[in-house]
Amino acid sequence: MNPRTQKLLLVLAVVIVIAIVGTLLFRQIPEEVSAPLFLLVVIIEVVVAPIPGGAVGYLGAARFGFWQAWPLLYAGNVIGTILVFYLARRFGAPVFEENVAPKTRARYNRLLDHHPVLIWFVYAIPLVPVDVLSVLAGLSAMRPRRFFLIALTGYIVYTAIVASVGATLAEHIGVTDALSVIGAVFFAGIVWWLWTHSRRRASAAELAGLIEHVYRVALTGNIASGKSAVADEWARMGAHIIDADVLARRAVEPGSDCLRRIEEEFGSGIIADGALDRAALGRIVFSDEGRRRALEAIVHPEVERLRAAEEVRAAKRGRRIIVHSIPLLFETGLESTFDVIVLVDADEHVRMERLIATRSLSEAAARAMIDSQEPALAKRSRVDYIIDNNGTLDALKQQAREVWSGIVAVA
Repeated sequence: MNPRTQKLLLVLAVVIVIAIVGTLLFRQIPEEVSAPLFLLVVIIEVVVAPIPGGAVGYLGAARFGFWQAWPLLYAGNVIGTILVFYLARRFGAPVFEENVAPKTRARYNRLLDHHPVLIWFVYAIPLVPVDVLSVLAGLSAMRPRRFFLIALTGYIVYTAIVASVGATLAEHIGVTDALSVIGAVFFAGIVWWLWTHSRRRASAAELAGLIEHVYRVALTGNIASGKSAVADEWARMGAHIIDADVLARRAVEPGSDCLRRIEEEFGSGIIADGALDRAALGRIVFSDEGRRRALEAIVHPEVERLRAAEEVRAAKRGRRIIVHSIPLLFETGLESTFDVIVLVDADEHVRMERLIATRSLSEAAARAMIDSQEPALAKRSRVDYIIDNNGTLDALKQQAREVWSGIVAVA
């Protein structure tokens, strides 16, 4: 018997045991449960236990009958939802606004504002935990009056369905048996959730094992060394390249949290038409080490998050060797996380000439950019391969192919 079958049988056994225990427990619910107590339990369930369909509602309907349970259920759900909405609006909305980019918040608000019928169906059909939607509405800019009109009319149908199901079960199979059935289903649902949750955790563990067997290559080089040309040649040979420069541009896209924090740090002068003005920002950071480090403290964590996510996606697609192109590999202290490190280097005067020619920079600006990085000479003794790029592009490509072949041979 394989381990997966064993787990499945174990879960089935647990479900059976819990169903039996649930039957015994729910048979002990006293007949004389008061209406106020039931109302209070419904409110508590709405606020702290967002269970699809409202298990307490089914139980109450089986005990009280449809006509008594329906108004109690409706009142309890309405009161609980109002509390959830205002708690989210009062305590959650400020945090939401502070940590979510304006563009994302605007899209989120439009989604809630433009789909009232969909929201109404969520509150009318007892299939999803509606309290989650109440929290989301509280976090959004949705007007309270509009939200309550949608939710409170939807609850008329929702609570009628719950009360009808509970009362019908009680009428046809008896109150205690109805409670037993509802309890068994409810507890089986909990076990099912625990099982799926454990499967997700197992999948995460399997993914961690997959990442562990990836051969990680770091490609680095100071500015204008030719690192990008090597990455292009490797990509042509089939390498999977994750480029930190590309991720850095993605991290500061319009509406991103990084861009918002950069604007707060450096002022609105580095923003043009809602996007980052890289030239303006460069004039600030390349001449001031403190300001450059402030920028790196904002951007680097987000780039690392994006880089890790890209690596996971590549590993899932079966990539065994993954190349990370990282200009500031040593400056950020990431060198110890790679199996092999390749440095692309060129003499300083060659890199100066390239910067001035390709970027139309002054000599002073090019010098500032070169001086902002750790000297390549200090890196040469800390790498596995060195590709010198003082010659022609063809010579560079030839070296790149030789180094890639060597990496593939040992990976």
